[in-house]
Amino acid sequence: MTENQVFVESLMQALRLKGYDCEQCGDGIQISKNGADIMRLWQNGDYRPDNGAISECVTEIQEIHQKAKDAYERYDKAEQMEYESLNHYRRLYAYNGFILAARMKHGGGFEYATWKASEIGSKEPLGRYFESFDHAKEDFAIRSGYPNREKFIELLATELRKHGYDCTPDRGIELKVSKNGFPVADVLQDGEYRVYRNTLNDHDYQQIRAVTESLAEAYGLYEKGEPVAAQPDYHKLCEFGNYLLAAKLMSYGFIEFVTWQQDEDKSRVDVGHYFTDYDTAKEDMAVRAGLVDRHKMMSETELKLIHQGLVFLGANAPDLSADAMTNVGKLIEKVEMIVPEIQERSVYEEHDLVAEDGLEV
Repeated sequence: MTENQVFVESLMQALRLKGYDCEQCGDGIQISKNGADIMRLWQNGDYRPDNGAISECVTEIQEIHQKAKDAYERYDKAEQMEYESLNHYRRLYAYNGFILAARMKHGGGFEYATWKASEIGSKEPLGRYFESFDHAKEDFAIRSGYPNREKFIELLATELRKHGYDCTPDRGIELKVSKNGFPVADVLQDGEYRVYRNTLNDHDYQQIRAVTESLAEAYGLYEKGEPVAAQPDYHKLCEFGNYLLAAKLMSYGFIEFVTWQQDEDKSRVDVGHYFTDYDTAKEDMAVRAGLVDRHKMMSETELKLIHQGLVFLGANAPDLSADAMTNVGKLIEKVEMIVPEIQERSVYEEHDLVAEDGLEV
């Protein structure tokens, strides 16, 4: 069965569960209900309503298509279960000792199951089985206490506030992001973003984007990560050799990250380095695990001094060629991207909000 056919079968399964009749016609699906034709639907979401189609049905079918697409994409990217008794399933979610997985049925479509990880052994454990992805997710969320989209938005608001942004929910918008009283971006309910070009400068855009992408990566790994055997409140994000990077959801609306050294049998961890910033935690993990040479890395203080020297060079070296001056400017921008504090402080100094620190010329 081809990938396209797998998706079509799973989509038809989802439609039938909602009471629709489906028939595959070429590269599309003819959908009807109670004997009345509603629409022809194609895999990419394009559709052609039949005459007299009820608008509520059309809207519902579009929503079913999007959910089926999301479920299929998650299945397609998921890893095979490592348990021999369950290697025909793929793990979709793992949280708090529970697993939500899916397998492709011989007749087409998917079967979803939730299990308690501690009950999995040499034989397939007693689980709860579903044809509906929504029902399986609901069961998994109830059993595991799985954090939903609202938790991600809560964490995102906390991270953005650290960088000086105001974040508030609004009607039809999960998060309205503003700065100094002016709106700069909206986080919409479908996960997309709307930016206000009139009030959003390039620095704010890059910062909001970096914060969002970093948190999405960290939170995604946290969702999929298994509990650390020696510290089950923490979820494993990655490990290399005898070193481990893990995370814990804190009650104050942020994620705590930690790097540990662990025993060979992974029964004990010690010498923990704790962080609230994911990127800093990743750097610490890379250094401790020997993935990068610590002597080839520069601290923020060293980068600030380099920035100071580059700015001085650009302002006091009239003999520099145009190409050399361009390269100096690129290096300055690169350092400012690595250490956003430099650019933020420059703005504050321009408005006499802080004293000159001597790092800019």
